[in-house]
Parts: sequence; structure tokens; C-alpha cells
Amino acid sequence: MQDGVKNTANNAANSSLNGQLFNRQAFVGLSDKNLGKIAFGRNYNPFFDIVVAYDPVQAAQLFSPLGFSGGYGGGAGVSEDTRVDNSIKYTNKIGDVNFTGLYKLGGQAGNTSAQSGFALGLGYEAGDFGIQGSYQKFTDAVKGGQSSVAGIGTVSATAYNTDGYFLAAKYKLGEATIRGGWERYTLSAASDN
Repeated sequence: MQDGVKNTANNAANSSLNGQLFNRQAFVGLSDKNLGKIAFGRNYNPFFDIVVAYDPVQAAQLFSPLGFSGGYGGGAGVSEDTRVDNSIKYTNKIGDVNFTGLYKLGGQAGNTSAQSGFALGLGYEAGDFGIQGSYQKFTDAVKGGQSSVAGIGTVSATAYNTDGYFLAAKYKLGEATIRGGWERYTLSAASDN
């Protein structure tokens, strides 16, 4: 508290909701029950898709042990990667096996590698058991942060290259379901900053 005014700047979370017209997903695509789905636009990252299905509380931000850790829900430690602009996403399921591929087109004119990335996912679900794995690599991903200097809230942003691996599993035992996950991600210096 400073001069009787509560500093609430630290109550916000790092996210890919940037006040855009379309804050969640916004895409156009095609689907066929045998050929799968392809979507062009702003798509969810495969990491996020897995969290929604495998997190014990379906990625409820306030209470989730996985989804709000800054990693799982945010796509390898950078929540700007949760919803991926300028992306092409393909998903399909053949029998009990599902797979996903996502490619993010570069975000700078004249430099196709700047702000680009990709993600791959593979999973198996049959009966009471499910397992999903995903790998992703993004360049120049923006990670936001907050700090407080002398009671004044500040916001900072840093660009990173990211590499991430994610594995999650669930098993239903009667009325209860056991869920768990493992993630490893690396943040390194941005390529095109």
C-alpha cells in the first residue's frame, strides 16, 4: 500500500490475451471425418490442447496445479505461445491415435524466420487410458513479467527462443481419474531481436 492506494498491478497474469479483437481463437478451415482438420489463423498451441484435457481441473487458471504454472498452459514457459497468430494447424485421429502439427509463419516482413515456430503432437486414447506428447520450438517469443520497484508496479517483456517437451497421461479408475504431466522447456536468447 502506498499513500492509502492499493497497488493492484501484480494481480494480472502473463497471457496471450492482448486486447486483440479476437482474444481466443480466430481461424478459418476445413474438416473431414477421415482426412482431419486444417485451420488457418489464430490457433491454440498443442500444449494447451493437452492441458485442457489432462489437467486435473481443466486448466482453471486460479486453481490449476498444471495449467497456470507459466509453463504447461503457456506453451513451454511463454504464455504468448498459448494462442498462435499467423498459424496453420492440422489435426487428425485415426483409430485410437491422434496427431497434430502446427506451423507459425514469421511475423516480420522480409524475415521469414523471425517470430516463427512449430509444434508437433502425438497421442493415444482408448477406454480408460490416455497419453499425449508434444514438442514445440518458437523463435522470438515474447515473455511478459511484472516487478515492483518502490511500490510501483512495472511490466517487462523479453524475447526468447523456446524449446519445449510435454508428456501427460490419465487413467480412469471407476469414478476417479488419475492425471499427471511432465514438461521441460528451455528459454534461450532470441534469434532475430
